[in-house]
Formats: sequence, C-alpha cells, structure tokens
Amino acid sequence: MTNSWAEITRLGESGFLLPIGLILWFWLMVARCYRAAMIWAIAFGSAILVVVASKVAFIGWGIGIRSIDFTGFSGHTMLAAALFPALAYAMTGGARQSLRIAAIASALLFAALIAISRVVLEAHSLSEVVGGFALGALAALCLIRYARLGAQAALPAWLVLLAVLASGAISVGHRAPSHHIIVTLALKLSGHEHPYRRIPWHQHADDAMAGLTRAKAVGVAALPAPGISAGALDVEFRAPA
Repeated sequence: MTNSWAEITRLGESGFLLPIGLILWFWLMVARCYRAAMIWAIAFGSAILVVVASKVAFIGWGIGIRSIDFTGFSGHTMLAAALFPALAYAMTGGARQSLRIAAIASALLFAALIAISRVVLEAHSLSEVVGGFALGALAALCLIRYARLGAQAALPAWLVLLAVLASGAISVGHRAPSHHIIVTLALKLSGHEHPYRRIPWHQHADDAMAGLTRAKAVGVAALPAPGISAGALDVEFRAPA
C-alpha cells in the first residue's frame, strides 16, 4: 500500500506540475485572455512564494509552530490544490455550470488524495498539508472567481494530455531539485552551516520544557537547555542535520 501512496504523491511533485502550470499560463496568453493570465500568474506565483518562504524560515532559522507540528506548507499539496482545479475550470469553458462545478470538485478531491499521501508517507504533518491545501485552493479560486473564462478560452483536452505526457516523461526517474535549492537558499540567507530539522527541533523543545517544569516545581529560576532561549523556545536553538 505504501508503494501506491508513493505513486500518488509523485503526481504532486514540482517537476511534474510546475511545467503544466506554465502551459496553462501560456495557453491563456495565446487565447488572448490577458486578464486571466495575469490573475493566474499572480495567484499561483504568490502561493509558490509563500510555500518557499515558510520552508526557508524553518530550515534557516527554525521558525515554525511547534504546537501544531508546522514547519512549512506542503508544496506537493499546494501545487495539486492550485493546479488541478484551475485546469478543470479552464478545460470546461462553455460547459454547463453543473459540469464545471463537478469537474472542479473532482479536481479538489484528487488534490486531497495527494495531500493524504503526504501524511501517510510521513513527509508532512496534518497541519502542513491542510495549510498547503488551503493555500493552493485559494490560488485556484482567484482564477475561477475573477478570470471569467468562457468557451472561447477553453483549454483543449489534447493540450493538457500532451503537457501531462511530456512533463511526466521529463520528470520520470528524476526528482526536481526544488528541496535542495530551498535548503541552499535558507542556509545562504541565515548564514548557518546546518539546516533545522523536525526531529531534533522537537527533541530540544521537549528537553527545554522539561527543564522549565522541574525548575518551577522546586521554585528556582528556570535555565534553558544549551543554545535555547527561554523566551523563545519555538525558534532560538540550533538543530544540526
């Protein structure tokens, strides 16, 4: 069953979905739907930047929300929740409203399946996939709500199929270097030699909280664990790789 989830999660990889997202933008430009192309570029691009910023913040500085196990938005989930509903909307231009709604809902369900795979494979926590899903769905909603695409701009199914086959052929057997790029960027900006990682991030926090609890019980001043600021337990400690 794990292998099945691994295959599903691959459908959310940036190396597979980003080129398809670019093709959608290209088609909107060709169809002279400049307003829609601008909305898609801003919404999709902004969602990508938010994901990258959240990952850089944690990897470089350890900034996260430990109470909900959040270390950055799930990129796979965000891309799936943004792109699949956007494709469904663009492909059903001119169709009945009920068909468009059904297509978009189906696309969201498929994106949710990819989100589930990230949790099952322990690649992300529940909070990270929920956040990624909401972020991606918001980007898709911007296109659906404001682009007003009709039959004249309907994205041809053959073009989508060609894009999927081409992107799949290029990405098969290769993992996109997106994570490596993000880690490199985070370390470059923070000036640290090692990235923050989830497990030591939690372990150090548990040690620090245990120390504070013991100190409070005996009525003495609490001393944080080495490298941890008692006033900012969520972020200020090194968690070497």
